[in-house]
Amino acid sequence: MTRQWWLVALLFGLGLSMVSGTQAVGEPAEGARIARLISELASPRFAERRQASRDLDAIGEPALAALRKAMSHADMEICHRAGQLVAAIEKRLDTASVLAPTRVRLVCKDMPVSDAIAELSKLAKIEILIEPASKAKLG
Repeated sequence: MTRQWWLVALLFGLGLSMVSGTQAVGEPAEGARIARLISELASPRFAERRQASRDLDAIGEPALAALRKAMSHADMEICHRAGQLVAAIEKRLDTASVLAPTRVRLVCKDMPVSDAIAELSKLAKIEILIEPASKAKLG
């Protein structure tokens, strides 16, 4: 019975070391892949340039630093495509950050509505405007 537990523990430990080893090795491989894809942006074949652009766009934020550097590359095709990719990825990241929900906890017992709205606006870090009832349009 003890031997079985040792075997299980040994296999589990080997599995963990293999997983952690692939993660450490995976990062430089990703950098090499990004560099290869950036060089493919200047491929003489349109299909390869387009696929490299799609792959870099799919990688997203991890490719941004290399793409920004590529914007000053000697090859104008790489500069142009890198600039387009940087703009697209940054726009997607900005949109995601703006649309990310902000969780707040608002306790407003015995508080006037205007004060509660002001507190909510402060906690949520957004501007909330209340239109007076006399100016509100119904229907």
